[in-house]
Amino acid sequence: MGLPTSYRTHNCGCLRLSDVGKKVKLAGWARLIRDHGGVKFIDLCDREGCTQVVFDPAFFKNMETAEKIGREYVIQVEGKVRKRPAGTEDKGNPTGDIEVVVEKLKILNTSKTPPFELIEEKKRFLPNEEIRLKWRYLDLRRREMIKRIKIRHEVVKTIRDFLLSKGFWELETPCLVRSTPEGARDFLVPSRLHPGKFYALPQSPQLYKQLIMISSLDRYFQVARCFRDEDIREDRQPEFTQIDIEMSFVTAKEVMELVEGLIKKVWSDILGVKDVKFRRLTYDESMKLYGTDKPDLRYGLEIVDVSEIVKSCGYKIFNSVIKKGGKVKCINASGAYKICKKGKRVFNPKSVAKLIAYVNSIGGKGLTWIIVEDKRLSSIPPTIAESLGKDVQRNLIKRMEAKEGDILFFVADEEKKALAVCGEVRKKVAEMMGLVKDNKWSFVWVVDPPYFEHVEEGFELKPSHHPFTMPKKGSVEYLKQDLEKIKADAYDLVINGVEVGGGSIRMHSADMQREILKLMGYSKKEMEEKFGFLIKALEYGAPPHGGIAFGLDRLVAIITNSKSIRDVIIFPKTKNFVSLVDDAPKKVDEKQLKELNIIALSADEEE
Repeated sequence: MGLPTSYRTHNCGCLRLSDVGKKVKLAGWARLIRDHGGVKFIDLCDREGCTQVVFDPAFFKNMETAEKIGREYVIQVEGKVRKRPAGTEDKGNPTGDIEVVVEKLKILNTSKTPPFELIEEKKRFLPNEEIRLKWRYLDLRRREMIKRIKIRHEVVKTIRDFLLSKGFWELETPCLVRSTPEGARDFLVPSRLHPGKFYALPQSPQLYKQLIMISSLDRYFQVARCFRDEDIREDRQPEFTQIDIEMSFVTAKEVMELVEGLIKKVWSDILGVKDVKFRRLTYDESMKLYGTDKPDLRYGLEIVDVSEIVKSCGYKIFNSVIKKGGKVKCINASGAYKICKKGKRVFNPKSVAKLIAYVNSIGGKGLTWIIVEDKRLSSIPPTIAESLGKDVQRNLIKRMEAKEGDILFFVADEEKKALAVCGEVRKKVAEMMGLVKDNKWSFVWVVDPPYFEHVEEGFELKPSHHPFTMPKKGSVEYLKQDLEKIKADAYDLVINGVEVGGGSIRMHSADMQREILKLMGYSKKEMEEKFGFLIKALEYGAPPHGGIAFGLDRLVAIITNSKSIRDVIIFPKTKNFVSLVDDAPKKVDEKQLKELNIIALSADEEE
């Protein structure tokens, strides 16, 4: 709540009926102002809440000054706490049973009229996100935003307390580092003292936390700022925060068990949720059943391969795909055809046409939907179901455990593509069915991913993780087999279909590290140039070690049910990575550039 100061004895959110009769000082912002027959009522707000203060001529003799108070003026009041008259209580407000009758007033500062309403009742009149980001320091005064930022603080405190109780030390790694390839582009920082040379801002503390393990400081964590110059995406930020954890002498199982205890503590302390259970799926299982390595298990809708059942049916689309070596995958949306809203079926030709258009927009070749009615399959148009034949229909109903009112959704394509499309269809269908519940939780570890994978079909293999991850079996001989069969000793934590954390057991052998870098196409010279300092350190008694990093912003967004990570970051960038509150990035003075030996090209010169 904050200690008393010369400006206030209490915060604006802490007075209760037990305080009636007390003399108090409050200071804050004048949020909602009402005048009732010469008596002025103001909701006085600060970080902790709002208290109604009353300017009544019977107790306050300087009403002229009170009349000058405008919205968001900063004021200090002194007065006595009293119970609100019966029928005037604000039951939605923790301080709603009391009010403060003002005896003294100081206007500490004035305010221009805010560009948008800050009171909760006017939430429906909030402007678009860009305007709120421009005036972020005002947007942060809203109760909704304060609640999110407070939860963020509480999450960090809970994590910090938990890890400290487990013997971890909170350590810091540098923010000016050497540039190393870690997946995204680096932000480069020119060195004035070393012309032509650059630092990079860390994409993660990965290499430094491994050096910490080699240093024998064997349980480390950090609330780490990370920087990635990535392509613009909806829910990405160029700077973000990780909860970074590393341990020596551990297995993947032990890292995951520690994290499970941590997540259980966070969910218990922050949300009051005690029943937190974790599932573990291999990467292959996750892809086969859910079409993604980030599965949301709050609902079923598992993917089933029905290629063998439909391979000889009369439906040309299925036949054509299977003859080319493709697969037919199916999802049973149990009871979907019975779901109605406002007397209209949720799944009808119009709504499913939009779903099919979505499938086409993500590169799918289409979507077939068939309804289970009267112990048989029917479709719109009827010719689709009829072309399957009675035996195929019967076998599909049995294989999919389908019953009256179910809808079967089919995707036919090359297998990886069919699974990926089914994964997206699964999410859309779940939303349409109302299966995505905010008060339900799905915690799942996805383990043993492929070490190498094709980024695009037919292209060369690329590492699917950073090059410091231990291969699953951990031997140089193991690396000499088919690269597609090598699994990484890695693990991702997925909550409600969002990957919030990822980690691995690291390589602690210099020879193994060189072999992996060689498989990734690095020459000896390139290895030395880019990773020489790490390989050298691995030659000096590196312990077995591993760890994990959480995206704090994503974690808090999930906990607060926020639509975007921008909602839980105090001063985020826009979707285009622009900071509207201070108008960054901007051009800098030519003198500064000269000191750094940099020539900045204009847009015209770049073209």
